[in-house]
Amino acid sequence: AELRSRDQARDEPVLRWLAIEAAVVVGTATALLRPDQRRFLSFAGETTTIDPLVEAASGELGEDVYASVDHRGSLATLRECGFELEVASEEFEVRFDTVLAALRRARMPVGWSAVPAPDVDPQRLFALDNAIRSGIRGMEGWRGNWAWFTDELTDPAAYLVAVANETDEYAGLARIWRNPTGPRFGLVGVTEANRGTGVGPGILRLALEEAALWGHDTFTAETGLENRHFHRRLRKLGSASLRIRYQMVRKN
Repeated sequence: AELRSRDQARDEPVLRWLAIEAAVVVGTATALLRPDQRRFLSFAGETTTIDPLVEAASGELGEDVYASVDHRGSLATLRECGFELEVASEEFEVRFDTVLAALRRARMPVGWSAVPAPDVDPQRLFALDNAIRSGIRGMEGWRGNWAWFTDELTDPAAYLVAVANETDEYAGLARIWRNPTGPRFGLVGVTEANRGTGVGPGILRLALEEAALWGHDTFTAETGLENRHFHRRLRKLGSASLRIRYQMVRKN
């Protein structure tokens, strides 16, 4: 019933393999294609079924398969099934007052404006989002899903775009989602040509100031361990570590 409920919320065909013992389903593997063309497997049921399910799925798909786990037991199981670590990221709980104090001097540079996402050209914002995402480790080749992207714009929360006043160039974005469990930091990024200009810190401060009005003292944020600058800043701010997520790949 849980799997059927998930399937109904998806807009793509569901690929699923079943592990059956004595006419009872004891494990499942479901494959979903992410916008960066990585095929992710998610598992349910007995952990002992993961190995044969991976073999069946990988053999039928004939391509690299990926999985995401956040605790050591599953990590060891996937390694035994031939998966290797591609990228690891850490999730933090961050206090608004602490991070805003650290960004108190950040301002949008002269000649730039922070424009709410619903007020900019969606096609150009889509291209900017793809460009920024594809430059993140573990998301190379990202080509976004237009339907998902436009759905996100219907509830933009603190979602701002850096726009050049004279040329109308889109240089960066920052977004924070207003989730039922509390604010979640989505993404901040600046195009390569505009890094070091102050656009990134400026737009991030404005998005955080908006999200801080939602009645929560903290928000969650996730960053790759290899992103030394951002990861180090979060730790320096005294953020509470919630978990480490491992993105694994099994080469075909």
